[in-house]
Amino acid sequence: KPRFQMLLMGPGGIGKTTFCTKLPNHLILVTEPGDDFKRRRPLKLETWKDFTDVVDLLGTQKHDIEWVSVDTLDKLWTLGADCICKEEGWAEIGDAGYGSGYSKVNELLRSQAYRLHYETRVNIVWTAHTKIVEEPKGKGETKKKIVPSLMPSTLNIMNEFITSTVYLGLRANENGDF
Repeated sequence: KPRFQMLLMGPGGIGKTTFCTKLPNHLILVTEPGDDFKRRRPLKLETWKDFTDVVDLLGTQKHDIEWVSVDTLDKLWTLGADCICKEEGWAEIGDAGYGSGYSKVNELLRSQAYRLHYETRVNIVWTAHTKIVEEPKGKGETKKKIVPSLMPSTLNIMNEFITSTVYLGLRANENGDF
């Protein structure tokens, strides 16, 4: 039975990880450095295989984990890209040519997101970063906008599994500055 999946996005330091530590019976899959003191039940992921091993265990072993937080999806994608580059003998994911490397990473991510969604008994929070971009406003003016740092194709894949998306953001002042 599929469980709840949330995509929690916001800039670094706004409280995504702190939110995850408040979830009952949680396991945080740490993919990047951060405030380790907040993490009561962390597991450091250094490779894509580390991630797939955890997914395997969550799907096949008895456990008391109710919530798994992947902190962050941005870095997990990079671990997937590193795995594919190593398998293919590429220096970087762009070496595949015209987006095919990026597609391979997205398919790798989709396969594991599917497994987490349908083959485990856990709820999942995926955390991801946001960034501030400037968009044309007219008459040479621009406005600042907060957007996900993930590629749109990666967001589309995750939307297949996500129950809810939450933005933790900054409030703009009257000048539109954050």
